Amino acid sequence: MEQFETRSTSSHTAECTPVVLRESDRVRLVCVPTLVNNPTQPNAAVRGHFVYQRKSRKGEWEPVPTVPLSSLKSGEGYKLELHSEELFTLLRTLGPLYRLHRQQGIPRGKSTFVRLEAGLANFLALGEPDLIAFLEGHREDAAATLLKLVRWLTISAQGVEAASRLAALDPAQLPIINSLLGLTAVKNALAYWQDNHTVASEDFWQQALSERAYVLS
Repeated sequence: MEQFETRSTSSHTAECTPVVLRESDRVRLVCVPTLVNNPTQPNAAVRGHFVYQRKSRKGEWEPVPTVPLSSLKSGEGYKLELHSEELFTLLRTLGPLYRLHRQQGIPRGKSTFVRLEAGLANFLALGEPDLIAFLEGHREDAAATLLKLVRWLTISAQGVEAASRLAALDPAQLPIINSLLGLTAVKNALAYWQDNHTVASEDFWQQALSERAYVLS
């Protein structure tokens, strides 16, 4: 999966992460795309410009001074050729930007988006009946995925916000979820005791209880 960033520059525009088309140790060619609201052609939502950049002594990429095409004299011209791989990279990158604008318009502030593989994107786009049917048919994978999501909630800075979305559930479903989690936790604690009830170490059981303080409630 790849990611890109957007930074709003006005209420109608947002600059996106430059697309690196050609790069050496010191110089690179990039396309800088910008999301735009286009009232006359709403589907034409991306504009951009090409720029050569040179790496500074601090390791940062800085634009190389350029001459505007309007300064060319009669009979003069400029040719910028893109190799087939470079053009493919550009087109592959711009597609998600058009889709982003169709779905969300101009993102506000600074945002980071992740490009999903087609299979994962299709999975997340499933309606609730299709999703339930898929999970019922892949129970082990569903359980493993749920475990990863729960772990993510406990370590991610976005966990609190994501967990707050649970409030959108039907209030009648919340007690069911709490009961399922509580019952599972008690069963796991009981299984742990059955496996270790012959251990006579006080330190062992103090550590076990500190990790399972919920059983005391």
